[in-house]
Amino acid sequence: MWFADIVQKLIDKDKHIPAVKYILEFNLADKIPPVPVLKAGVDEAKKLAEKLSEEGNSSVSVSP
Repeated sequence: MWFADIVQKLIDKDKHIPAVKYILEFNLADKIPPVPVLKAGVDEAKKLAEKLSEEGNSSVSVSP
C-alpha cells in the first residue's frame, strides 16, 4: 500500500508528527506502530535541543 510508503518517507526525513498523523488517518497502526515513531521524534527533538544548547543558541529561528 502506498500510504505506508509515504509514512516511511516522512519518518526517514524526521517528520515524525506528520507521519503519526497519517498512520492514524489511514489506519496503519497495525503495520507501523505510532508510539515508536513518536518516541523517535522526541529523541530527535532532544538531540536538537542539546546541540543548540551547546552552541549557545537560546532561541531557534524558524524559516517558512
